[in-house]
Amino acid sequence: MLLDTTSQGASAPTTKGESRMENGRKIAPKPTKRASKTRVVYEAIDTLGGTANKKDLYAQVKLIWQHYREDKPPRNLSVFSELTNSVVSQGFLLRSGERGRMANCDYEISDYENFVKKQIVQITSRALYTLGRVENGEQQIGEVTQEKLQRQLDDPVSHVSPPRIIGQEKKPEPIKPQPEPNAPTNMEELLSAAEKIVARQQPSQNNQPVTKVEVPVITAIVSIGIAGLVTGAVICLGVIALSW
Repeated sequence: MLLDTTSQGASAPTTKGESRMENGRKIAPKPTKRASKTRVVYEAIDTLGGTANKKDLYAQVKLIWQHYREDKPPRNLSVFSELTNSVVSQGFLLRSGERGRMANCDYEISDYENFVKKQIVQITSRALYTLGRVENGEQQIGEVTQEKLQRQLDDPVSHVSPPRIIGQEKKPEPIKPQPEPNAPTNMEELLSAAEKIVARQQPSQNNQPVTKVEVPVITAIVSIGIAGLVTGAVICLGVIALSW
């Protein structure tokens, strides 16, 4: 259940020249559900520097939509306005300028004070609505859920997400290449591995391999010797035959 409370204590929009993204400033945090439509709108305006008019924001939302959701983005500016109304009601954005579905109003990421006010309304409204349905017999919930809703009514501020502080966001750590299994990890191991490789490449002194040149020479010598013996035997047999 979403309640639009833009007129109830909302902070004044930023004037031109004032940066909402200055270091140390507390602003509305990113919506926790990455695949939610609210998160897509937040990421889009954050990419644009924290402020944008409706048309530019709509164009950016359509550009990044597929990276967060599998369905199609809002089909036109009118439908997109319904989405931005919900995001404003939740306290993530502030709206200024012309109102209306087709009006090209301005948006900016909300300051944290305004976000907390809107979230308190959201939290208490949802809790009261659910507990009312339970009392009327329209809905059944477990004891743990009922206790959680009661705690939200008693202290809604403690259930609000912490602020996003500009300049203190954690940057993703670079991915370091992982070493291969059994790979040397220091210089001594590298030198030892290199020495083993060199030792394996050297021939043994007790078992000298026959070179490519030596093999054909030995074969030729043996062949010539055998041919000579055969020729001598034939000549001898011829002489003996003639003497008879």
